[in-house]
Amino acid sequence: MKLKKREGFLLYGSIVGYKVSKAKGLHLVSEYSLEKVEKQNIEHQVLGGIVWECPWNLEFDAATYWGLNSDSIDWGMTTGVTIFIGK
Repeated sequence: MKLKKREGFLLYGSIVGYKVSKAKGLHLVSEYSLEKVEKQNIEHQVLGGIVWECPWNLEFDAATYWGLNSDSIDWGMTTGVTIFIGK
């Protein structure tokens, strides 16, 4: 029986959200995060995007993110849908 090698992992982030008062259900979001996997350098990233709460118990989001140091991903995009059940 072989034992699997374990690696340490650290993830930290801070998120700020702002509700746009003139657009119902729209939020602007920003996030700073860092990620560290054992034997790798720390990756710093910043993200900016929007979240829209629509009236059908759904939430749509879209954002782009950028790496802040040479060990991070240069840039990327993300989208998502959240379905609320029993809300």
